[in-house]
Amino acid sequence: MATRISIDVDLTLLNEHGELFPSAVEGLKALKNKGYLLTLWSYGGEEYARLISKKHDLDGFFEGYATKPDMVIDDDFEALSQLPAIDSRTAKDWSQIVERTINLAEELDNRTSAQDAPPWLNAMWRNRFDVGVQCSIAIWRQRETYFRWPKKQRIISKEWVRHKDGRKKDCYNYPPQLVDEIKRAGLPVDRRNNGPAIISFLLAGGERPLRPFPSRWGWTIHHIYDGQHPRFQDQQVPHAINDPKLFTDSRGLVAVHPFADYIAMREPLLAWLLRWEAFRRFSGFDPMRVFY
Repeated sequence: MATRISIDVDLTLLNEHGELFPSAVEGLKALKNKGYLLTLWSYGGEEYARLISKKHDLDGFFEGYATKPDMVIDDDFEALSQLPAIDSRTAKDWSQIVERTINLAEELDNRTSAQDAPPWLNAMWRNRFDVGVQCSIAIWRQRETYFRWPKKQRIISKEWVRHKDGRKKDCYNYPPQLVDEIKRAGLPVDRRNNGPAIISFLLAGGERPLRPFPSRWGWTIHHIYDGQHPRFQDQQVPHAINDPKLFTDSRGLVAVHPFADYIAMREPLLAWLLRWEAFRRFSGFDPMRVFY
């Protein structure tokens, strides 16, 4: 079945002046060419969406028009609560919206659910009277909003660990060939104490969105094996920043929205969901060998 996608009108398709965003038409063409079924919807109503489409000669892209709902009554709340969303506000332009949409649509068939998790992880999920579990579940159900994964494995060094000085700007000496690769990728040569992990993540195709404030800061590059949250009491959890095999291994890195990062560091369920997702994405990446 073709992926069905609803697209908003104001501040997604149109800017604040009622004009089409640059490259919006090219973006719609790209989505249509992928075979997706597009619906244009708006809080302004179905007729408003239809009028905008006709005004800008977009009728050929859309299968239908709809009023964006305020409430939904449905027998499959679980599925509805997990509908993925692309936040158009965080995209720099429509080409990035299209890239994210296509990537997400291609992942949907392979998207994990709580029912696919190991029994012991499912047991953690079912403890829903715990506020931390509730927060973890809410974030996981909208994980496409809060997390960005690298596309492949990349390790830029098996010798480095994170430098202890978080203020020092030149903690590492990169080999010349790596400096050349970083520059060719259009990235800064980040020599700060977590710089090698950030560079490894970005060279592996990871996306690092900017925070709303301060707007010059990127999302946290989170080490999913952070020395915390053992499965069993007294079990040792690898601490990637002190482990040269893990510090720059992109499989153990994920860009995390600051809110989700706060929860992931403190709540075992979300920490283990991220580790399980890395195991699923990267051919059994499992430094603790708990998912086999």
